[in-house]
Amino acid sequence: MAICNSLADLLVFGKRAGEAAQAYLQGLAAVPRADPAEVAEAARQVLEPLGRTAGENPHALQGELQQVMDEHAGIACSGHGLERGLTRILELAQRTKGAGVGGSRRYNPGWHAVMDLRAMLVLCEAIVRSALARQESRGSHWRTDHPQQDPALGGVNFTARLARGAMCIALAPVPEMPPELRRLFDSAIAPGASAPGAAGGGR
Repeated sequence: MAICNSLADLLVFGKRAGEAAQAYLQGLAAVPRADPAEVAEAARQVLEPLGRTAGENPHALQGELQQVMDEHAGIACSGHGLERGLTRILELAQRTKGAGVGGSRRYNPGWHAVMDLRAMLVLCEAIVRSALARQESRGSHWRTDHPQQDPALGGVNFTARLARGAMCIALAPVPEMPPELRRLFDSAIAPGASAPGAAGGGR
């Protein structure tokens, strides 16, 4: 299981995302205007589950999605397992279109669950497609069918974009690491750690 601190992630990457969004807007020659037809369609999709009382339960669909990711997209994965997981994710995406909750907009956890599920499905598809494309093992990404690192992939990230309703995976070069950070990764001993056999060293 991968260990992380979600609060630290929110603070660090939330700040970075906000600053990047601000910089993007400040660089535009003019503020883009929303297409009223697109706004109306988005509103229709958001409200649609409220009028569907006999649709699939979004909480049950979330549980299935969690099971798919646990089974097929863990730290140790294979191309075969990832393909199976992707098939199930796409199936869940189709079933989610028929999710229904009924009720009103006022404190409706089921309605919120549908919104969350739509975003989660996009994210899970991006994770699995990227894992399929990275045919090597690196860090916490362990492909049992590709156990070695591929030096050619060491300097790239895999990016996911939606284009005309389909997800596309592309390569993006990783910026060169600053020399002061590179020295930490190239060093045989982490800063502050004792050399093997030194007095006072722990396990």
